[in-house]
Amino acid sequence: MHTPVIQRMHTPVIRRMHTPVIRRMHTPVIRRMHTPVIRRMHTPVIRRMHTPVTRRMHTPVIRRMHTPVIRRMHTPVIRRRIHQLKASTSKS
Repeated sequence: MHTPVIQRMHTPVIRRMHTPVIRRMHTPVIRRMHTPVIRRMHTPVIRRMHTPVTRRMHTPVIRRMHTPVIRRMHTPVIRRRIHQLKASTSKS
């Protein structure tokens, strides 16, 4: 014979489910935090991507510095040429 509903509600397991902490865990906000998409956002790899240093790396200014044109400007040959030009113009 089954125990009445109310009696089943007061077993130790069920009682632990209704503590304030567990109650807060099931609010809509917290619930959404555990969706697969959000869960993937908290992997170590993704977490490292959101450090202040990495954030600055993706600002528009820094982004433009890595275009193919700018990248070619920083080869040793071009760097030497720039220094020679600067040296020749500063003497006069």
